Amino acid sequence: MTLPPLPAPTGADTFGADYTAAQMESYARAAIAAHAGIAAVPAGWALVPVEPTEAMRDAANTLPEVFSVGDEYRAMLAAAPKEQP
Repeated sequence: MTLPPLPAPTGADTFGADYTAAQMESYARAAIAAHAGIAAVPAGWALVPVEPTEAMRDAANTLPEVFSVGDEYRAMLAAAPKEQP
């Protein structure tokens, strides 16, 4: 992952680097654009809704009487939406 180069500072003191607000905004927009489409969810993790969807609750409710919390969690993750709305 590579960030775009920083803009040239406006002040003579490059150690303190006097960047204008416009330069920093431009840099931030370029950095965001450069990383658009990069997965922000690490491998082995899932991006799920804050509140379970109806399908997720239904999946948890279809488990047999004796189940583990892990089973319920996996059932709900399997039923979670696969794409962000």
